[in-house]
Amino acid sequence: MLVTVSGMAPHIHIEPGNNRDIKMTCISTGWFPEPEIQWKDPQGLHLAPASETKRIEENGLFHVESSITMDRSSRTEVSCVIRNLILNVEKVVLVSMADALFPKDSLWAMWLTLVLFLLAVGTTICLLLVCARKSKGKLQEEHDLLTEQKEEENGKLQEKYAKLEEENGTSYLVFNIPPLMFFHFNKTTKYRHCIYDPNAFRSR
Repeated sequence: MLVTVSGMAPHIHIEPGNNRDIKMTCISTGWFPEPEIQWKDPQGLHLAPASETKRIEENGLFHVESSITMDRSSRTEVSCVIRNLILNVEKVVLVSMADALFPKDSLWAMWLTLVLFLLAVGTTICLLLVCARKSKGKLQEEHDLLTEQKEEENGKLQEKYAKLEEENGTSYLVFNIPPLMFFHFNKTTKYRHCIYDPNAFRSR
């Protein structure tokens, strides 16, 4: 009694080779007897493999591998054909060089990376804008506080000069520009002079 088994559909493993080459390995298991494995171009012509391995596994069935090297600049399609010669049954896997160089998983990963990068940039810009607004608000609060303190000090100074006018019969014109400058006018003697004091007021 002759027992034959048609193995599993082959799959191709792709990895970079040397220089501008890529290496494609066709793999399949579960064959008996030993199958034939071939590489073909779109015209059906056979392509010479770079390496080929066939071994019997513990279950008595054949595990086969065949590798081929292709140039990266090629845009052709290649197929791996594994055939059971007794049953005349073959299983084929087809791969294009474009898919080999830019697989769908890589495209998804590229788009995902791009989206994540744009999200990171957008988040960074938003954070910078929020920080800038907070800093601007803080500076405005400090400015308002200084202005309020300045106006309060100016009011106190004006009250002080008003009391001096009542007591001495003199007039003072105050310019609230550091350093302080006082213009003293005596109503009785019609005498005017300027007092320059950057630190404090001195009466004369």
